Amino acid sequence: MQSGAVPGTRWGVFTVVLVPCAIVVAVLAAALLNGVLAASLALSRLPVQLKVDKLDGTDLTLYATEVSPVDDEDRPAGRAGIGKATISGLCLGLGADVPALGKTALKVTTPADVDASNLLLDAKSLTGDLTAEDALVGQDASRFTIGAAGAKGPTGTPGLQAAKVLLDGDVGVQAFSLQAGSLKLSQLKVEAVSGTTEPC
Repeated sequence: MQSGAVPGTRWGVFTVVLVPCAIVVAVLAAALLNGVLAASLALSRLPVQLKVDKLDGTDLTLYATEVSPVDDEDRPAGRAGIGKATISGLCLGLGADVPALGKTALKVTTPADVDASNLLLDAKSLTGDLTAEDALVGQDASRFTIGAAGAKGPTGTPGLQAAKVLLDGDVGVQAFSLQAGSLKLSQLKVEAVSGTTEPC
């Protein structure tokens, strides 16, 4: 595929909407540790669930990869990097099937916008609508010039990069892991929820 600039392109597909996972998973880590954070989450068998209303960001990169959850088989994932982003309408769920307790989860919400930077995400699935500006589709993932540090793939792997991204619609994501350079949030609320692993 020949690369080219495609300003204002809209997608409602899996491959381009991975950005909010990175940001919202980072939000949970920050919530537990209070404030601004640089973090890396281990790969769990059960992905993190999240919903967001809107994400406004810059410097998106995206390509296909593989992850290895603890004591499990390798799984396909989409790896996304983003330079900076602001999200609103956060709801994030960390679920588990606990012996003697059954399904349970932590539900994380905040009414305030969340600012984040230098994000790198491995995601299982997602849905939503995205507007991308100055997009290059088919860019070799080893030659990305933007995005989070480390958000480059092997030579010969096709990917996507875009200077600006706007994500909205019915956004739902499941993510395996995240690294975040920094993020900031306020008015955070964390609740324990029983009977489900997807509280959002």
